[in-house]
Amino acid sequence: MEDFSEAIDPRTRVVTISYVQYANGFRINLEELSKIAHENGACVVTDAVQALGQMPVDVSKLGVDFLATSGYKWLLSPISTGFLYVRHELFEELWPTIVGYRSDENSMEYSFREFQPAHTARRYEGGQLNFPGFAGMRESIALLHEVGISSVQSRIHSLVDRMIDGLKRNTNVQVKSCLEEAFRSGIVNLVCPEPDLVAKRLLERGIVISVRCGGLRISPHFYNTEGEIDKLVSELNTI
Repeated sequence: MEDFSEAIDPRTRVVTISYVQYANGFRINLEELSKIAHENGACVVTDAVQALGQMPVDVSKLGVDFLATSGYKWLLSPISTGFLYVRHELFEELWPTIVGYRSDENSMEYSFREFQPAHTARRYEGGQLNFPGFAGMRESIALLHEVGISSVQSRIHSLVDRMIDGLKRNTNVQVKSCLEEAFRSGIVNLVCPEPDLVAKRLLERGIVISVRCGGLRISPHFYNTEGEIDKLVSELNTI
């Protein structure tokens, strides 16, 4: 936060940040960052694609002005889904530059007249929407709420902890992510020799991970099992 305080001043208009960093899973203190930005008259835009679906996200508590996400990651939704949150008080300041028929207040009134932005967030809906995709997204989100987002988060953390415990004796693998409760997420980056080769060998064994920033990115969701985590640990220790 000290680094942000030094960088943000009254000339700053917008602060953009990922809520959860995609490569190592670091979760920024958005609530504190929003306070710093607002004290200097700036707005906060956050990409929450790596947060929503794996942890509770309360925009009013976080104090962010804009939040954007895709649905196909932790929200378990179809490709080409997602949403944008805009703080209502900023509707008149954030003028829509790309519009469609749904952006107009009277969207079904076909006549030549001046554009009147909708009074709701519909003003930002340019073009046609992916209605089949959003039907799937609705069901995915319903499933997550049925399980409970807090329960999902606890489950993910328990799987991550199980993996970390299983790798403690492996001197060739080091945890690159912060595991402090206030900053952790379900994404963990493991540094090891030849990560691309390791990822390839894991894939041959039916284990899908990613290589990010020179390390192995492991990101289990609540549906993963202890047995799958144990298999990952065993294969890593063997490789």
